[in-house]
Amino acid sequence: MDLLKEQEHVRIKDVKKIVTHSSYYGVILKKVCGLNEVMRELSPKFYIAEPAFDVTESKEVFTALKRCPNLVIEARKEFFLLRYTQ
Repeated sequence: MDLLKEQEHVRIKDVKKIVTHSSYYGVILKKVCGLNEVMRELSPKFYIAEPAFDVTESKEVFTALKRCPNLVIEARKEFFLLRYTQ
């Protein structure tokens, strides 16, 4: 959440610097997809982040987590506050 709070596109290799490869697929991605399902039950347009492919200016392709552009993540002492803007 800290990485998504700071930027809309987070490269997977940046996430894997913090957690192991298996933790990313077994825990992180699974939790994000679960939260997406809950959010989409509230509104079909709502989601936290989705896996995506991004292309840099130099035509490099990388995998990323793309945060919903209408989502603002605020860090609090013990939790994160998710706020959707329209």
